[in-house]
Amino acid sequence: MKALLLAFLAATPAAAQEVLTAVPTNGTPLAFGPSDLRSVQPTFDHDGQPAVAFVLSDETVRRFGEMTARNVREIIELRLCGEVLTAPRVMEPILGGALQITGSFTVAEATDLALRIRDGIGCADDPMG
Repeated sequence: MKALLLAFLAATPAAAQEVLTAVPTNGTPLAFGPSDLRSVQPTFDHDGQPAVAFVLSDETVRRFGEMTARNVREIIELRLCGEVLTAPRVMEPILGGALQITGSFTVAEATDLALRIRDGIGCADDPMG
């Protein structure tokens, strides 16, 4: 499973559907659709390893911040099309809108994941985003 350093995404998915879902230990899952993600792109983390960066919309930043505040010291799964991308433990509320998914990605895997998130590839039939 890919590890999350502290990250998230932002993009403009091509299809109007839920693309990404944050599933907390406590509370209701938070689904992200095209209007919730400002941008998504492959990048490199602070160690120079491939990662995926995204930026959340203002309203989504608020909702995600509230979710993480309710789940300090708990795990939040980040799912794409129902597949768990990462399941980090929240150490403190995440109140900013720029996030990054890190792990053992290759450059090609980070690029592919960014495109899948941005375009919502493979999510049309999955109700859990």
